Amino acid sequence: MQSLPTFIVSGIGFFFLYYFEITNLWLIALFGVLLVVFAIFPTLNILLWEKDIPKIERFLLKNKKNLTFYTVYALANGLDEEIQSTTEKLVSKSKHRSRQALYKIGEALHFKDLEAANEELSYITAPAYRAYYEGFIRLEEGDLAQANRIIDETQNTWMKNALMAERERLAGHLDEAILYAEEAKKNSKGLQYYTLHKTFERELGI
Repeated sequence: MQSLPTFIVSGIGFFFLYYFEITNLWLIALFGVLLVVFAIFPTLNILLWEKDIPKIERFLLKNKKNLTFYTVYALANGLDEEIQSTTEKLVSKSKHRSRQALYKIGEALHFKDLEAANEELSYITAPAYRAYYEGFIRLEEGDLAQANRIIDETQNTWMKNALMAERERLAGHLDEAILYAEEAKKNSKGLQYYTLHKTFERELGI
């Protein structure tokens, strides 16, 4: 359903075009683009930039019929049954093997199914995310040499710090883990920030 502000803006805009007899196709196209941006900006803000946890959570729950959004909520909050059911539905709906792999590896890592997680790695086409998930798998396997190599090569700041936080958590160094966790959160936004915040809240008590 179109939101009231968007409806009002679109009405004013079309009145403006009609009243001033603006028929230039470029101006009309520009207006259309601006209207689309205005309409989707609130959602983009939540997905990409927001850091207000209650606001993000309200958005996710309000849009829980969207399986992708609800899977984010379920994974972030450690809801076992919901993770299994939403992942199964997402995998069955997706025709892209790389996307299926992202859904499956998230579920596998949540349940510590390292064999299943390893099976999905090669299907992840984005190099940064493939390395990120492999880093977690190697940490869980106790392969610190390989995990540390991946951490050293990771360029993304929040990914690097999230991996280091997990490394220190597994080693029992909670103070160090919390420092890296806070750094990971500081360098993330939107749904990624929400996921990290809720995960560290459960695992590290922060």
